[in-house]
Amino acid sequence: SGKPAIPPIQVNARSLVWSPDGRQLIAGCQWECSLKFFDPSTGSLLAEWKGHTDVVHSVAVSRDGKFIASAPAGKTIRLWDTTTQQPIGLALEHDSYVFSVAISPDGNHLASGGDDQKVRIW
Repeated sequence: SGKPAIPPIQVNARSLVWSPDGRQLIAGCQWECSLKFFDPSTGSLLAEWKGHTDVVHSVAVSRDGKFIASAPAGKTIRLWDTTTQQPIGLALEHDSYVFSVAISPDGNHLASGGDDQKVRIW
């Protein structure tokens, strides 16, 4: 129809990704330095995960929905457990700013790319 399905969601999103089941839209936020979870049918805020100190540039979700990877401005990547809503282990580090993350279809690997002009597979 060329028209939005719902009114605009008020959020300063740098990155957006759908949950595998389509029930949530996840935003990597600029000013709040967090991940925000929205109901895409209403635009309602469902949850907010804090744990970054800077802009979240990239977000990826595993195919099974168990893990989320996020890359804030800086040299680190966080991997989150969606059940506990907490970061898993230590942050992964690049030599320079990280701008993108992706989780492999089988969920066994994480790829990240950044300003150091390198893609790392973890």
